[in-house]
Amino acid sequence: MAVLRGVIAQLVKANDQLRPHVLKAKHKTGELKLISPQAGKDLMAECLQVLEKTCIIIDGVDECDKGVRTEIISLFTRLTKAQNEAVPGSLRILFMSTNEVDIAKLLSKAACLTLKSTDNFPEMQHYAWTWAKRIQGSHSLTDKKMEEIVNMVMKIADGKFPALVRISLDDMYRYLNLHHQGCTFIATWSSII
Repeated sequence: MAVLRGVIAQLVKANDQLRPHVLKAKHKTGELKLISPQAGKDLMAECLQVLEKTCIIIDGVDECDKGVRTEIISLFTRLTKAQNEAVPGSLRILFMSTNEVDIAKLLSKAACLTLKSTDNFPEMQHYAWTWAKRIQGSHSLTDKKMEEIVNMVMKIADGKFPALVRISLDDMYRYLNLHHQGCTFIATWSSII
């Protein structure tokens, strides 16, 4: 239910024309916060009918308990099927997940794209070098120290987590700007991770 509430909230935030539908559902159910699963499904279906084309990305399904992920995938699979039968191509859902047997089974009829750690490596490395140069410029780091930063961040991310590269370098940059401790921070930061 939390994922459904979150998706509805994001759709409403991006599309003002959905607000009256949410207010109508709130009035109809009497719920201040969308609690009833059926009311949530009905509201989601109504929102999708109002929008011409919708693309939804749901990340981290594999981090949920098996029962919850089954519920999430089943719900959005049914919504997608119903919406696309009414208006072909009007709803696309992208589930991002590690390759789990139960998830693969639930999505067996869907198109799947597998990414390997090497698929993101060049972009992650470019991003890491860009930030390392930025850090170097504002904190007088040597080229060797800059290379250590890039290698450390790439090792932490292990080619799989582009967001971790961004978060790691962003945190490092912010910390250095606050504390001006330059290279001594690198060891501290590395041990924290």
